[in-house]
Amino acid sequence: MLTRTAGPRHGSATEAEWRATIAKAFADVGFERRAARRESIYLQGDPATAAFAVKSGCVELARSSSSGREVTHVVHFNDEAFGFADLLLGKPRTFNATALADTVIWVVPAQPFMGLLDRDPGVTRAMLSMVLYRNMTLAERKPQLMGTSAERRVVAALERFAVVSSEASEDVPVVKLTHEQIGRLCHLTRQTVTGVLAKLTDQGLLRIRSRHVELIDLAGLREMMDLAD
Repeated sequence: MLTRTAGPRHGSATEAEWRATIAKAFADVGFERRAARRESIYLQGDPATAAFAVKSGCVELARSSSSGREVTHVVHFNDEAFGFADLLLGKPRTFNATALADTVIWVVPAQPFMGLLDRDPGVTRAMLSMVLYRNMTLAERKPQLMGTSAERRVVAALERFAVVSSEASEDVPVVKLTHEQIGRLCHLTRQTVTGVLAKLTDQGLLRIRSRHVELIDLAGLREMMDLAD
């Protein structure tokens, strides 16, 4: 089981209400689909035929560049909707959507989704609020990360995408992203990320496992972020 960890940047009452509204609406009119870790949900360029929301797990949206390199746009967690902008605009899929862990999503086909928005302004408002909040957060975070060290960027990503998982050897948050995916989020090479993770492991802050990173000293990582300010 995966759940998102609480942090200083998330979990406000308003955001919790948006998530609850979206989750209930998608559960009521949609159906569940299971996606294994690294399974594709849809590909860039596919026709948009449904909207989605994460019930459990996490989903990465990434774009393939002209050079063939994957560039991560965002990672969605519990009760977050995705894939609806392409549907509303009548455009092919803008991103590749991939499950980063064993994931359950709600799928709402086009016609029921449009009907949901027409008859329930509360859902429309919640989804619009979530999109605006997410875009503002991403816009604020990007210049902050670009002006900081590789260590700070990686620590920020680890905290941002930490979840609680039954796979952890202890009751600690984990990050179920590959070094390549962390690098795409931080605008760093995979080799740089590997070096930073090794350094943090030597400092006793992390534990590297075959399929995830365990944050064994989250307080220490946050202190490192504070000292870097």
